[in-house]
Amino acid sequence: VKFSPGHASRILFQTTERGTGSGSGTPTNTDWNMDVFSYGNDHFYSQLSNALRTIERITTPPTHSNTLKSHRTQTHGNTGIVSHVQSVKDGILNYIPDFQPAKTTLDIDYDKKESIRQYQE
Repeated sequence: VKFSPGHASRILFQTTERGTGSGSGTPTNTDWNMDVFSYGNDHFYSQLSNALRTIERITTPPTHSNTLKSHRTQTHGNTGIVSHVQSVKDGILNYIPDFQPAKTTLDIDYDKKESIRQYQE
């Protein structure tokens, strides 16, 4: 396995907040995306997974039924965040080892005159 220098991921977070105060119990759903970039991290996937589990765990208030249900499906309490990894892109996908372009150019190969002069010629 080759080392991949960079990882980029997009995570969708979803919450259901229960209203508080006099008679307000209507749930409000909120969604937001977060982009994460990491460079040179050999443990990117495991650390991303652990971070998402921690975020979900600390935002779900403890209840008596927590021992019976997965923390990802609970909807009780004031706020519960559920994460969904939308994509993870690996920096090695675009890498072509020992790439040899069909044509190479140098700086002297380009006309450096002003564009108007080039157009007029």
